[in-house]
Amino acid sequence: MDDKKLTSLAQAVNKVHSALSFTILEIGALPLEGEGEAFHRLVELFPGSRIISFELEEKLCEELNRKAPSGISYFPVALGRSEERRLLFRTRHQMCCSLFKPQEELLRQYNGLEVAMLESVTSTDTVSLDYFMAQHGIHDVDFVKIDIQGAELDVFNGGTSALENVVTIVTEVEFIPLYYKQPLFGDVCRFLTAQGFMFHKFLGMAGRSLRPPIIGNDPNFPTQHMWSDAVFIRDILQLADLPSEKLLKMGILSYIYGSPDVTYRCFELYDQQNKTELCHHLLDVYQKQIPVFSTPPESKHMTPEAIQQTINRFPFWYHRIELPYGIVTPGWAPLSKDSYRIPTDLSDKRVLDVGAWDGFWTFEALKRGAAQVVAIDDFSDYLGSLPREDRRAWQTFDACREILGHSEFRCPRFDMSVYDLREESFGKFDVIFFFGTLYHLRHPLLALDRLAALCRDEIFVESAILDDFSPYKGGLGQGYPGNQMVMEFYPDTQYGENMTNWWVPTLACLAQMVRAAGFEIIEGWKLMENPEHLPYCRGFVHGKKKHT
Repeated sequence: MDDKKLTSLAQAVNKVHSALSFTILEIGALPLEGEGEAFHRLVELFPGSRIISFELEEKLCEELNRKAPSGISYFPVALGRSEERRLLFRTRHQMCCSLFKPQEELLRQYNGLEVAMLESVTSTDTVSLDYFMAQHGIHDVDFVKIDIQGAELDVFNGGTSALENVVTIVTEVEFIPLYYKQPLFGDVCRFLTAQGFMFHKFLGMAGRSLRPPIIGNDPNFPTQHMWSDAVFIRDILQLADLPSEKLLKMGILSYIYGSPDVTYRCFELYDQQNKTELCHHLLDVYQKQIPVFSTPPESKHMTPEAIQQTINRFPFWYHRIELPYGIVTPGWAPLSKDSYRIPTDLSDKRVLDVGAWDGFWTFEALKRGAAQVVAIDDFSDYLGSLPREDRRAWQTFDACREILGHSEFRCPRFDMSVYDLREESFGKFDVIFFFGTLYHLRHPLLALDRLAALCRDEIFVESAILDDFSPYKGGLGQGYPGNQMVMEFYPDTQYGENMTNWWVPTLACLAQMVRAAGFEIIEGWKLMENPEHLPYCRGFVHGKKKHT
């Protein structure tokens, strides 16, 4: 975790919710040499936050309390399933002490587990988590970190009320019974699922190797996976039901544990509920953290032969997309990339690519530094006559995304109509590409209105235009030159023998349509003067919003 990025993210959250504070339970707080818990930083970043930590030894808690910063308190309390007297099995190393007896016969089979061998048996009084919280007036917990050698499920069973408002749990789990009759991962997972959580991921995997060989000169080498820390989060299908502040907290905790996609989902829902732009800030924070959002666009995991075989699987390509090793997909668009006048630097920009098809402009924007590009298409236009068996909606896009090494987070794609775009679902974009789509729409001005509502800054539009061609006036060379304000309607196949071509405007008309949608600064240009073929009768408009 990058502390500077966490600080930046916390500052952004504090701007939209200045009173946010966390209540955290750290159960099994024995500090290990050289290790610190990242979530301890939340006490500094969110004033008023507190961490309530539990460790068995009273003297150790006294020492920890003397050294602890404000907001962190240590309690010498043994948590369990209920208020009762329990046996306490003390082991060679304090970190392996447990309410469950070590299974020494199994431990002896593996290297490096001598620390868990039994030294003595005493007893201790346990209390349930719900009892402790009631006694100390704690009513709302956000996060639980627990590591108590097999007794985690006992604490959960005794803390069902405490778990009601928790959004994230990190719990140690075992996969084989290192202690007699201890619950294993499946038992913990079933219980927490019933409480409204879902398993998210493991934080690494630990274990040992069978005696006597020492593999790689490392007695702790884990050929047998034995335990891990498991992350549980609230069920993602129920996130919309969480209060706004819980979404923020789950988002911050997910960042700490390396899940920016969950952070994004939580912030996205918060933005929709509160009309904020935390998602945009998250992308700004992560743009420089390339290992999380993307892998280098050199396809190290695919040979040139494998890439070419992938390309050859598809009978039709619309775009010419540059892939590693000089391989280019066999399409024909765009006719002239430079004619689109897209900025060479899109660093930190969030881009929407409408009518993405194979994804040329999606991947081009990423190449130019975009933080995220969202691609949409409904493939309602198959160039009029493309055979159905050759229609491979999104398959070509997905193939290129994989070959180029981009993550689904950095360039997600959605099968949908432009009319269905809403800010509450997608947030806002800095730049919008609207290429080769407007003239296929029955309601082009409505589409521009939808896009303007999502756009912070600028839109680039490319369309067929009437300046040099009109099927009603005689075809090529018989259009509406100059600044004529005209748009023609085609109920059948009048334009280009394509049933999906509905409206085509002149360049002047296209520019004014973009202006009417809310872009005050307008610039328009043609692909070329005096085109000799219909595909070259194209025009461009760049619209930009004024910022006060």
